[in-house]
Amino acid sequence: MLSACLVHESLDLMLQPLKIAATIGIMMSDPVGNLHCFTPLVTYIADTPEQSLLVGTSSNASPVSTVVYKEFGDPFPHPPRTAARTLEDIECACSEVSSHDFECFIKVSKCYSLNEIKQPAHSGNNQEYYAQIA
Repeated sequence: MLSACLVHESLDLMLQPLKIAATIGIMMSDPVGNLHCFTPLVTYIADTPEQSLLVGTSSNASPVSTVVYKEFGDPFPHPPRTAARTLEDIECACSEVSSHDFECFIKVSKCYSLNEIKQPAHSGNNQEYYAQIA
């Protein structure tokens, strides 16, 4: 269960330089030698269990929409799962129970179709790091 937290902590640490480059850009030269400021474009290919781990959803929920397994096959589309929605759900789960009471936090997070992470790597809570390098 703590493996999801470890993955997100590791990704957050490893992707710090990329997050900074995405925030402020990075100077790169073209083939002639002229400098330009670029924002990197990055992709990550993952299967569904890995997507759920990265997004922060439980295994019975879709990582791309708000649908859960009981609603798979519904004739109407469900709203997309956004990072903002996931962060709001985590905040709601943390407000209902202390995040230090891990067993209760897991139970509450399952009600929101979340896994046990409290701060996903994509949360953007790295302002103090950006301030240090600026």
